[in-house]
Amino acid sequence: MANSQCVPCDYNCQSCSSETTCNTCMQGFYMGSTKCTLCGYGCLNCVVANSISKCLSCSTGTYLDSSTVSCKNCGSGASSCSSSTVITACKSGYLLTSNSLFCLPCPSNCASCPTSSQTCSSCSTGYYL
Repeated sequence: MANSQCVPCDYNCQSCSSETTCNTCMQGFYMGSTKCTLCGYGCLNCVVANSISKCLSCSTGTYLDSSTVSCKNCGSGASSCSSSTVITACKSGYLLTSNSLFCLPCPSNCASCPTSSQTCSSCSTGYYL
């Protein structure tokens, strides 16, 4: 409160005691000296050791790379994966290949094609089978 008025914290700060002092950070940020700093691409939670941010968990569409302790993109059409080579789910409008290596696009204006990238089972809004 400043002059009996509520003042917002910095955009990446969850709670603060002044305009320049953050107490807790929003998800995806870690506490620097008095400010919150971005953990890294796709990272939801991280720890900092020796000034290096190490990711603990990643956002949807990314996976935790154990060698770099950072989040990496799952790839085109993928909504989740466990590594760069194993996709566990595809976004709407994509089909997961039987070997879980790729998400193939469904036909145009198709919302789902669960058995074949050429056969539509449901349509995008505004279209019908």
